[in-house]
Amino acid sequence: MKRRSIHRWLLPAALFALALMGASAAPASALTFGLNWDGNHTSTEELLNDTQASGATVWHQPLQYTGPGGDWTGNDELVEEAWARGITILPTLQTGELFLVPTDPEWEGWGTWVREAVERYGVNGTFWEGKVNPAPITAWEVWNEPNIVGDEPRPAEAENYGAFLNYSAEAIQAASLARSGAPTNVLFGSINTQVGEAFEAFLAGAATTGGLSPNVTGVAIHPYAFAAGAAGMAAEITSVREYLDALPEGVGKTLWITEVGWPTHGHVPAGETASEEGAATLLTESLEWVKANAEADRIENVDWYNLRDFGGPTWDGWSGLIDQDGDYQPAWYAFQEQTGAERSGDLWAAFQAETGTLWLYSTTGGYQDTGLPMMPGSSPTIAAQPGGGALVSFQNPDGTTATYSTRAGAIVAGLPAQTQPSNENPLATAFKAYISAIWPTSDAGGAFETTAHLAPGTVPSVDTVP
Repeated sequence: MKRRSIHRWLLPAALFALALMGASAAPASALTFGLNWDGNHTSTEELLNDTQASGATVWHQPLQYTGPGGDWTGNDELVEEAWARGITILPTLQTGELFLVPTDPEWEGWGTWVREAVERYGVNGTFWEGKVNPAPITAWEVWNEPNIVGDEPRPAEAENYGAFLNYSAEAIQAASLARSGAPTNVLFGSINTQVGEAFEAFLAGAATTGGLSPNVTGVAIHPYAFAAGAAGMAAEITSVREYLDALPEGVGKTLWITEVGWPTHGHVPAGETASEEGAATLLTESLEWVKANAEADRIENVDWYNLRDFGGPTWDGWSGLIDQDGDYQPAWYAFQEQTGAERSGDLWAAFQAETGTLWLYSTTGGYQDTGLPMMPGSSPTIAAQPGGGALVSFQNPDGTTATYSTRAGAIVAGLPAQTQPSNENPLATAFKAYISAIWPTSDAGGAFETTAHLAPGTVPSVDTVP
């Protein structure tokens, strides 16, 4: 079911000041857009349906660690659901709270499982045998935010992670070469640039134990900047790029932004939460910057965090493009604009209110009283207008008909008018369910606050307008 946001907002027209930030002139054609899962708070099928509608082509989610020779059923279902929608999984490879060290008893088993995963889901993997247009996994992120080491970190955690990544990367590349004859992308686990050990120190420490070996092709980062906005995000990415370019082992590494976003609620480690409209603005500004700088900074991918809110006391449950009730947030439409996806239609409704005038409702504009009087007992009809907006035909008090253009904000002469409402439009039911404020009582029969009551003996007309 398509979701309809009932929030009033305006997509900001002002974009980021690219020139002030040294942006390059054109985006890299290879840049891919992705979304992050919500921690299994919603069914995989529903999340991937929304991902497909958003225009994203990458879904960032951990694979379930089942150990060597384990059950792959859950991972198979995830990869197959994504493939059916033309989406590629960008997996995080992880197990437990802490990454392993060579003395852990699971060390060798981890290496075996990693090889099995690549041999199964990578290029020419066994999972894809017999499938048309396969979508193999072509990048493997090893751990999530390893620079956040906890309250009681083990000694030399950066060096520990470097050894773990080097071991994992060797296994991944060996499996890729065995199945496809070519290497694959292995990513240094996503570094959170806002919290945890500073990226400079963590990268430097990990590099001493093979964390930036040739088997590691890229570095994943989470350049959150809750206090500094899109400019702060850009500064973080630029700093990481410059630091890597100054290292002999880092100069050839690509960047993968596997999480970035701004929350609308919840506790944040720095700065403040954004309004719904502000989050949409920040999305537009940040992704515009990434597109403009992707080629120069060798950015391969950017994944918005996240697709859907799941609530809770902290910010990470409130950064979604879709809210907990399933309604599209303003940021959803901003994301579609960035990916070039067909914009999810706005729900428009026209009705005669108890005031006797023509009222309109849209999911992006809210309620509007046009002030145009109508024949008592008559109902309008609404339809999408070519080029955007809607056309509303209605009956004047004297019995004549007129057509109102929402785009022009006025009566439009010379257009045919209809006086029969679109009673059979199935969206009329959705309108009553989602925007019940114009009905005197709710579907459950209880009283509630109303913006405008439907005039007795009339029905609304509803349509989806691109």
